[in-house]
Amino acid sequence: MLAIVIKMGLEFRKIYKKQIIGIKFEWKNVDSDSDDDVKKFLVEGKYPLLWISFKEFIVIKKIGQGGFAMVFYAMWLDKKHNICRNVALKVLHESKFCNSEFIKELKAYCDICSKHPSFLKCHGISKDDSGDYILVLGYALIGSLRQNLHSVSQMKWMDKLSLLHCIASDLQTIHSQELIHRNLHSGNILQDHLHSAYIADLGLSISTNTTSNAERRGIYGGLPYIAPEALDRGYYSTASDVYSFGIIMWEILYGRPVSYNREFRQRLQIEICRNDLRPTIIENTPLCYINLMKQCWERDLINRPSATKICEILTEWINDENILLELIKSDELLKNIKSTHIQIYLDELYKGGAYIEISEPVKADGDIEILKFLPNTSLQWIPFEDLEIIKEIGKGGFATVFLAKCNLNGSTKNVALKFLRGSRNNFEAFLKELNICYNIGCIEPTFLQCYGISKDIITTNDYILVMQYAPMGSLRQNLRKVAKIEWKEKLQLLLYIAFDLKIIHSHGIIHRDLHSGNILQNKLYNAYIGDLGLAEAVNKVLAKSNEIYGVFPYIAPEVLRSRGYTPASDVYSFGMIMWEISSGRLAFSDKNHDLCLLTEVCNGLRPTVVKDMPEYYVDLMKGCWNNDPEKRPMASEIYEVIKSWENNYEILLKFNKFETILEDSWLMHPQAVYTSRFINLDELVSITSQAICTNGIINDDNKIIESQEDNIPIERMNKLMSEIEKDKAASVRLSLCE
Repeated sequence: MLAIVIKMGLEFRKIYKKQIIGIKFEWKNVDSDSDDDVKKFLVEGKYPLLWISFKEFIVIKKIGQGGFAMVFYAMWLDKKHNICRNVALKVLHESKFCNSEFIKELKAYCDICSKHPSFLKCHGISKDDSGDYILVLGYALIGSLRQNLHSVSQMKWMDKLSLLHCIASDLQTIHSQELIHRNLHSGNILQDHLHSAYIADLGLSISTNTTSNAERRGIYGGLPYIAPEALDRGYYSTASDVYSFGIIMWEILYGRPVSYNREFRQRLQIEICRNDLRPTIIENTPLCYINLMKQCWERDLINRPSATKICEILTEWINDENILLELIKSDELLKNIKSTHIQIYLDELYKGGAYIEISEPVKADGDIEILKFLPNTSLQWIPFEDLEIIKEIGKGGFATVFLAKCNLNGSTKNVALKFLRGSRNNFEAFLKELNICYNIGCIEPTFLQCYGISKDIITTNDYILVMQYAPMGSLRQNLRKVAKIEWKEKLQLLLYIAFDLKIIHSHGIIHRDLHSGNILQNKLYNAYIGDLGLAEAVNKVLAKSNEIYGVFPYIAPEVLRSRGYTPASDVYSFGMIMWEISSGRLAFSDKNHDLCLLTEVCNGLRPTVVKDMPEYYVDLMKGCWNNDPEKRPMASEIYEVIKSWENNYEILLKFNKFETILEDSWLMHPQAVYTSRFINLDELVSITSQAICTNGIINDDNKIIESQEDNIPIERMNKLMSEIEKDKAASVRLSLCE
């Protein structure tokens, strides 16, 4: 029998290596100093830990993967005690290069286990063939609480209370060691039996005595479990863990993970912090249970009970016959309701822990770079034949977008397919956009989501981004409708846009192509910033300064002067969007989008402010499109200003007094182009000279004597023509735009 097990182990070891190689495709030599730190920790002998050779493990299968680790079920041939043990191997990604995080988690386990033997046991340390460190932990026979939620919800109340007491007791133990878990959710609660549990995964835990702002702040964990103060300010305390416990109470009662409806899910962070969004409590839920649950997820962390207090309350319930009777009576009333909620919502994306769903391997026709990229994400490779394309819904300078139906995690969804033209030959640009979309989306679930990747294998062989679908289309399409909604809703719309821009900038990214056509809507009063195809990292130096990108009316003056893009350039674009929302019109729709317009913009031309517009709005709008980028507000400041308007009754009254009067139609210049494009300023000079000839009458001396463009003085036209003749490149750009 042992021989069979060993033979199986050799086969599974090959699988283990493939799983690890799928994540690590850049090999380096292990730093010997790194080993020294771990050895020093062991040699100090403070904790009864073993160094276990990797050869003593028979890896059976992978049982979980999170953002920072993979977890394998293995058999440990413990030669010292001549016994075979079931263990969980937690392999920490790249810990060979950064073992301080590994030692921190190891120490947390050891500190707790040395004083509380009932806590999840840490047997020792190992190291795999790639050099990454492994925590050898106790194995949970029936997996995580999340996997068992439906079965747990069907248990008798005494068993449910016993389970809750186990979790609360472990939380009390963690807090007694002056630690904050910071990533408590049902996927990190492991079970040997349905009525008992251990809190696991201390990888993100920190000391309550930590004074470093960098370590103390930041947002970690699964979004529905994160307390408002952590979402709002990145601030964690023991009370933040108690909030998570309250969410787990809800899941145990109703037998499913917390899942908000789609509308709220995309703006969950705002709704939880500002509107006290919490899971819906079903009728006939026991009052004592509701009260404790609500206390745990109070907005004010001071009003939440401590883990110790929760343990005391649960103990009282277990020993109080009247309370037990109340709980048992509610069971029959809830039974029928709960049976309709047994579906496990696999499409929810959580940020931390070993429960994150991992995509299947890419098919053989996928590019090798995608093969390297996907295993570290929760994105899916979606076969092209599985996409049911319905219709084209948009076309830009670099991509075409289609509405399609797609089966994602067992349910059919409407999705947007973004076909990136030429991506088969320019894979780096595709991968850059994919990276940005994923990196922002997985940390900020309220952002427009990317579900996965596909490839047009029938016609172009181009790559496809499978994105969240916005049923109302773009803000540009809805401008006239938006202009008619109430000002409270307009401000809410602007708040959503400002929030997304704030998020983009907080990730060190400049959008570079922000306009109303790239703002997508589910409803008239909410929006997402989309299309990160031209987005770039703030610290990246552009190779060609004489190239500009985007739609002319939204491009900032400093960009037109070849001084490059900054976050302030996006803020300028936001100012233009503010004008469009207030007027119901497209910016500069009556003008030719040529070098003449760019020159006027550099010299201070802006759209005419709508008459009687509230001064608060005008001041912010003008601040955003200030000629000097240093004087523009930051996206985070814009967000706070609009947020203050939305909560100020007097300001809202002033806004409501203003009514946008829409014209039946407006002049649209035939050469007003609202498609994003690359523009070479040198080449534009030649185009402009032709455009001038069509917009005016040229005399024999090559002077314009009559112009059809009322807003551009004939003298300036003649000056422009003169300078074009002298120098068709840099001198024109500098003299007209400086």
